[in-house]
Amino acid sequence: MISVTPQQLRESAGANGAAQASARPGPESRFFDAQAGLDMRALARGYAEQGAPFKPLLMKFAAANEFVQVPTLGQCNAHGMFWQIRPRHGEGKRFLPLGDMVTPYLTGPKRVPAMLLARDPAYPHALAHPIGFERIAGEGAGLELYRLIAPAGYSALGIAFEPGAPSDYWCVANEFIEDVADCAPMWPAVPQGWPANPGLVKAAIGASDRLPMGDVMYVLPNTPLPAQHPEAARRAALKLGKLRLEIEAIALSGPEYAASGARGAQYSPGLSAAFVLPCTAIDGRKLANQAQETPFYFVLSRPLWKCILSLPAHSGGAYQLARMMGVAATSASEFRRATSLMVSPFGMVSISNGSAAVCASFTQECELMTSASMSRAQTSGLAVPVDLPMPANSQFWQLFQRLEVCQGDGTLVSAIDFGRDQLQSLPARAA
Repeated sequence: MISVTPQQLRESAGANGAAQASARPGPESRFFDAQAGLDMRALARGYAEQGAPFKPLLMKFAAANEFVQVPTLGQCNAHGMFWQIRPRHGEGKRFLPLGDMVTPYLTGPKRVPAMLLARDPAYPHALAHPIGFERIAGEGAGLELYRLIAPAGYSALGIAFEPGAPSDYWCVANEFIEDVADCAPMWPAVPQGWPANPGLVKAAIGASDRLPMGDVMYVLPNTPLPAQHPEAARRAALKLGKLRLEIEAIALSGPEYAASGARGAQYSPGLSAAFVLPCTAIDGRKLANQAQETPFYFVLSRPLWKCILSLPAHSGGAYQLARMMGVAATSASEFRRATSLMVSPFGMVSISNGSAAVCASFTQECELMTSASMSRAQTSGLAVPVDLPMPANSQFWQLFQRLEVCQGDGTLVSAIDFGRDQLQSLPARAA
């Protein structure tokens, strides 16, 4: 995990859009939290330049000028563009690809994130160079495919279109690889002159693949693989550690009473968890160059109190208070479309669809799965009797857990609030 200090530069990304009538404010920013002392922008810049530490390796993404086009002949040009990644090296870190890349015809490298990996000094054995190349398809057809010959104990997760130097690629130690059951087409065309269909596919997470638990997540490398030569490279995901930011612990304090408090007021004591995800985890088709604009995303979780009812005058007694438990199905669906994160009515948080190229569970860390939420079979409003206190303005607050997904520059991708089974009335009754 990454440790930061609470004295980092404060930034603000704007209000959350809800009334702030409580005596204490809600979240200061979508991507900066004063209590936790995290500057997401500074972290994102550092990861983009130096790599993000997803144990047991460092990860970043190639710039557009690090793609070198492989010349092709005949109909190969009409069906795709083929690239080698030749990154610039700095500060002794060797960021290299797992294989060459392919993009649709007349689409440049900006549209496809190319993952680069480097050794983490704490795990020097995680990556090794291939020991050679072997041609597997395409002789005399304008484009040749070569498998990377991995050393013992390692596997290749990509291929090459030209036999470059072994030192231009990485193979991955088998202990950090998880085989997946599915694949998706990348280049299914059959150019003239090819003796057999060499279609290129990429590894995909299928319905039968189990969801990793604990501190592990699966990350697909997004490299093309030969459909007709499955022995050339493993259809597998990288088995990496989650990148959870180390933040200062917060106390789950509630809101304070203010006579002017109104329904819609919010209060959060701060962040409870923060994670980093590679850009391949989020659908970035709306961005012109996702790998450069936001190579990494942040997943933030924070407790959030909301004033769900304010009664300016009453004579005591009982009141039927409607509240939301869990999340509405429509909200969860919109959140998943925007972020690839699935939030179930029972509080399970995960990324498990193959299109996101990441498979991970954040249920425990985001503190949504509780015995109360697991016992609820629906997310509709629940009516409960509440004994009113006697002051002129009685307020009723419900605890939610807010999940936010942000780009590295602080732009909010989407947010969702999960209703928890905890209420607080203000002012509190005298003992």
